[in-house]
Amino acid sequence: MPESKIHLTEKEREGAVEDFLAYCEQELQRRRYSEADFDQGRYDAAIQLVLGKLRGDGGDAA
Repeated sequence: MPESKIHLTEKEREGAVEDFLAYCEQELQRRRYSEADFDQGRYDAAIQLVLGKLRGDGGDAA
């Protein structure tokens, strides 16, 4: 996979992680209370993947 051309400072990266986690919490609540099927395991794995990318550790979902 090609390396991202977007480079964030440490402060920008921390802000992005906080913003992403706030969004994920709201989305999790919305999905829990919706009528649609929801696979929380997949949701959690996707969050971990993105967090890994934001933090710079590759984000490999194991």
